[in-house]
Amino acid sequence: MKLKYALVTGGSGSLGAAIARRLARDGLHVLITYTGNREGAQRVREEIQVAGGIAWIERADLADMNGVKKLVSAAYRIMGQVDVLVNNAGVFCDESFFEITEEGFDRTIAINLKAPFFLSQMIARKMKDMGVPGRIIHISSGGTKHVEGLNVSYAAAKGGLNVMTKAMAAHLGTFGITVNAILPGPVETKLNAHQFRDPTMRETLLSATRLRKFGSADDIAAAAAYFASEDAGWTTGTLLGVDGGFTCN
Repeated sequence: MKLKYALVTGGSGSLGAAIARRLARDGLHVLITYTGNREGAQRVREEIQVAGGIAWIERADLADMNGVKKLVSAAYRIMGQVDVLVNNAGVFCDESFFEITEEGFDRTIAINLKAPFFLSQMIARKMKDMGVPGRIIHISSGGTKHVEGLNVSYAAAKGGLNVMTKAMAAHLGTFGITVNAILPGPVETKLNAHQFRDPTMRETLLSATRLRKFGSADDIAAAAAYFASEDAGWTTGTLLGVDGGFTCN
């Protein structure tokens, strides 16, 4: 069965936009979600349409289960089927260890870990019932392998996502559903722009990459395109570092 429909959460951001454009370029019809940046999501959809692709946008607040359930309903109403789920939406709690509040911690876990779990659960159930050999792709972080300076609540969420990827792959393999995660290294995005604005931090990140250069959103999109392809039908439970050698040590 040819993979045709993809749901990309957080599609108005840097990584999500690049992934949505790449999947559309590869022939998938893409539903892009956004929370507050409707203009950004609309711009990505228009770029896809100008290039001859098909895309839709849908607002989704993944901070609670109500938003997760609404998104799943919308995805099947709009596309009728989801073959590829990319759990890309994320938040970064910019609070130090001693300043992290319960509210900030809960929001970080809810969006970065809880939402990907329940989106995957609900969509995998439909994939199984419809006989779809689906693809689930989580966007984690290379920081889980190189935690110096990483926000603790963010590290906890993304580290959980890594373990969840392998456990989920083990559960869903019987149904032909693959589950993989991408661990981006230093790639400047809207989410981490504050780090790249700090000259000292910027140099630290650059020197930590063995290729001595930062990656781009397109590098991450290329990895997502592989996991979403028919060529990756025998690849599951993989944590793929796309990081210029950032996690070599």
